[in-house]
Amino acid sequence: MEYQRIAVAIDFSEPSRQALRGAGRIAQRSGAQILAIHVAEEDAVQLFAKELHGNPKILQTALERQLGEWTAQAIPAGLPVELRVHTGSPSRDVTRLAQGFAADLLVTGTRGNTHPNRRLGTLAGILVRQAETPVLLVNPSANPPQTIVACVDYSAASELVMEHALAIAESEDLEIHVIHNEPPAGDYYAHLATASGLEPYSVAVLDPETLRRIDASHLTRLREFAADYQERAKPRRVQFSLTQNFSAARGIVEFAENLAAPLLIMGTHGRSGLREALIGTTAERVLHQCPGSALLVRAPSSITS
Repeated sequence: MEYQRIAVAIDFSEPSRQALRGAGRIAQRSGAQILAIHVAEEDAVQLFAKELHGNPKILQTALERQLGEWTAQAIPAGLPVELRVHTGSPSRDVTRLAQGFAADLLVTGTRGNTHPNRRLGTLAGILVRQAETPVLLVNPSANPPQTIVACVDYSAASELVMEHALAIAESEDLEIHVIHNEPPAGDYYAHLATASGLEPYSVAVLDPETLRRIDASHLTRLREFAADYQERAKPRRVQFSLTQNFSAARGIVEFAENLAAPLLIMGTHGRSGLREALIGTTAERVLHQCPGSALLVRAPSSITS
């Protein structure tokens, strides 16, 4: 998998500047085309035209000039770049414009000018839920990624996670950590025993050797899942780790916090329904706590849970 057409959402905030630079790094090795998108709020444009007695064409020209200056500063010379300034609704039109460009990656900052103090901005959250293409959320406080954390749960989405991990590892010459979270076996089975009324028997069943075998089987399954990807990643290193936390999101975040500038790659459910169901409870929580940037890969629509 190699990215050929990358769309970048820009609102002229510092996070979006970092997103543009991140897109440029990814595109540099593959020569991908880049579409830089700025969607001006329709209400703001109308205010400029009516209340401030301004000509909308002047505003359009100014925005196009600023967008051109930003891309010239952030994108390596020689890469094909298209600029698009559009009047409308960012939450509605960014994904539509990216789709019209046939983008295979959409890049944005984790937050923008609206609610800049949030870990995950309003528009970033909307793009993750709406976009059919993978969405890279660039954390402005993080350095360029130094390692990839591929979060897998053995679903079909996990296969896409690994494909994207390989693509970015190749593009930016990074090693890959493949991780899978399981609840702590002792606590988990003890909880089940208590809940089912079998508490007196839990200690006899959950001896240290049994727990060791359970953990070993989890690690074996992880290695078997990623064996082919490990071979394809050579000469870059692929490491395997189990995290153990009742909260998968917390397990992932705690693992990433021990790495320098991690890029997390994880799948989403991609289903209609409640807000959390759209991207998955785990992904939602990780995005609000993630110490680095994150790439969200939409699971096939046929997947249910």
